[in-house]
Amino acid sequence: MAVRLEDVQAADNFRNLFEVPVLFYALVAVALAIQQTPSWLVVGAWAFVALRVVHSAIHCTYNKVYHRLGKVCKIRPRSLLHEADPQAT
Repeated sequence: MAVRLEDVQAADNFRNLFEVPVLFYALVAVALAIQQTPSWLVVGAWAFVALRVVHSAIHCTYNKVYHRLGKVCKIRPRSLLHEADPQAT
């Protein structure tokens, strides 16, 4: 008989690691094809890896979704939101 899994955080985290931006992989493939690697792509790749490590550490320990995903919303200032929508008050 199959045993019901109670703690699936590690499995969920592993699955989330494969949910990555396809555009980034396309840029890496193009850079490899033309044999040129711009510095912004290298910096972006290491930033991506660092953020995934932080995401995994949070996901596999105390798993507060706000800490994993909510901080992204604070990157964009409110002033930009109001500029995008002139009707917003």
